[in-house]
Amino acid sequence: MQRKDEEQVGLCEGDVESQSVGKTVITKGAEAEPSSHTVLLVAGFSTVATMSITILNKACLAAMGVPSAAGALTLLHASIGFAFVRVWFGMADYVPPSVPWKNLFVTTAVGTLGIVASNVTLKLGTVAFHQLARLANLPLAAALDYLLKGKTKDCVDLVLILLLAFAVVLGTTGDVMVTPMGVVSALVHSTCHVGCAAMIKSVIQEFELTSTDFMYVSGPYMILNAFLLTFLLTLMSEGFSRLSADSSASITIDSYVIGLLVANLASAIAVQYLSTWMQSKVSGTMYAVLANVKTVCTVALGTVMFQQDQMSPQMFIALVLAVGVVFSLSYREERQRTGSNKN
Repeated sequence: MQRKDEEQVGLCEGDVESQSVGKTVITKGAEAEPSSHTVLLVAGFSTVATMSITILNKACLAAMGVPSAAGALTLLHASIGFAFVRVWFGMADYVPPSVPWKNLFVTTAVGTLGIVASNVTLKLGTVAFHQLARLANLPLAAALDYLLKGKTKDCVDLVLILLLAFAVVLGTTGDVMVTPMGVVSALVHSTCHVGCAAMIKSVIQEFELTSTDFMYVSGPYMILNAFLLTFLLTLMSEGFSRLSADSSASITIDSYVIGLLVANLASAIAVQYLSTWMQSKVSGTMYAVLANVKTVCTVALGTVMFQQDQMSPQMFIALVLAVGVVFSLSYREERQRTGSNKN
């Protein structure tokens, strides 16, 4: 198989693209540059698909009832994501590179735990809090870069990162739906997401893989870990159910839930395809703008769809501040990258 183009790294996108283990993006090879109308059309479809998947995730988690639904939904997305990689890249006869199974198992275990925690956060809290909590990945990533690599930021970046952290705290204290378990789940998600990204980068560099290679070899391990976490969450749900004399420990499966799951998985496939296409066709700054547009639109739709998601003025201010900071950081990073490439 021919080696793919260099992968790009998405900048803290608050959508289902984080449902894959890490923020690696794959391109399928050199193609003719699309027209601006085509890019705008695909960007619109991508935004709609991203909004749909987040709202459908919340609706599925609410309809399925128990916490183990977060694991089951992750398992379905992991299976669909792996099937997408095989079909889209025509990898039926692909010979995967050799990577020790321990590296893959541990890396995907951390990443899958982060995704399940993200789903738990979405189930327990509002769409606005879920989206805001995901933006906390940036300060954690900056701290990890400093601890592991001694990578420092200039004064402007540090101020922006502090403002982002302040926005996350402001939004957390201003959301009436936030629970201690929701905050813990959000922290677990952010920690696992940032840690998994570092682990993926290490594996890719050590074994000289492309992002396509990694997604192919890690897919079965991600499915396995999602299954194990679903099983563990099911046991925990049954245990808590017995303690509280509540008989509703099983995931609810009816025609409504099945319909939601079908729509959810269709949206997941659309997001995978459209985000892959967009990241291979537009600049980092353009993609960062699109990511923030998706965040704003998703929060707005969540507020309309779910009455309990009516946000306080404090949460609104926190979201506006966070989105503005993330865009500024993305823009500065893209300018620095472009400048270093010219030099």
